[in-house]
Amino acid sequence: MASPHATVCVDDTIYWPPRTIKDDEKSIVELNLVSGQMKKNAVTNLLIGYSEVYMYRIKGCLSLCCMKYVNGDYNRPFYDIWRLKKHDDDWGSWEKIFSLNIKGMMRLLWLHETGKCLVLYKEGQLMLHDPSQHEKDIDDFDTQENEQESEEEESPLAYAQVVGEYAESLMSPYGILYDYDSLLSRE
Repeated sequence: MASPHATVCVDDTIYWPPRTIKDDEKSIVELNLVSGQMKKNAVTNLLIGYSEVYMYRIKGCLSLCCMKYVNGDYNRPFYDIWRLKKHDDDWGSWEKIFSLNIKGMMRLLWLHETGKCLVLYKEGQLMLHDPSQHEKDIDDFDTQENEQESEEEESPLAYAQVVGEYAESLMSPYGILYDYDSLLSRE
């Protein structure tokens, strides 16, 4: 199972997601960078019924984005976002912070640290969704899509990569100039 974040660091601890959602033993592995202690934490009951799980850090807490398909339709993903309330030894303290079920949504591309969601639609449209602005799930969000879907060409965004981190630097990609002809002539 691929994950946008293969690892997540929260409060001096690195977490790894379950290797596969189909294993009987679903565990999150943690490595405490201060004590050097590594352990497995079972999350089997939390992941029942989900097809995929992704790991994020939202508002400083370890969070899981658990995906399943509405009525088995692979064109209708449904996401539940869970947050671990206590990072001590209480791995049963997961709370669902919101669900994401938007009509016409192809997939969730990214969950930001703030909880905002970057969503991809069938026509290749992108939407930044802020669940804190909505009191209920937005199952009936109107994207003005035709109910009788025709065969569509695959969107070039289907192969898009997501960049989720940004680090400030004194090096600007616009401030570095290369004379490619002179570089090629040296070889």
